[in-house]
Amino acid sequence: MRQHTAQAALIHFFHSAGERLAEETEMLGLAVRSLIAKGIPITNKAIILQLIAEIEQTQSVARMNVLRQTLDIVVGRTPDDI
Repeated sequence: MRQHTAQAALIHFFHSAGERLAEETEMLGLAVRSLIAKGIPITNKAIILQLIAEIEQTQSVARMNVLRQTLDIVVGRTPDDI
């Protein structure tokens, strides 16, 4: 239940940011779609790992910066494990 609430808060944050985080929202969507395609459950941890994998694979500095910003937001808005 806690994970679902955290995911809902994260999604709400990205959607409420509007154009200010348009690129980051797109990166988050790409990460989620990639996880779905792989059959991996959508969790904050899975999203974080997917974003890290994308950072490691990209050659584009601009894309890497957007991925890093997206990762920073996701990590910053993900509750710590107890």
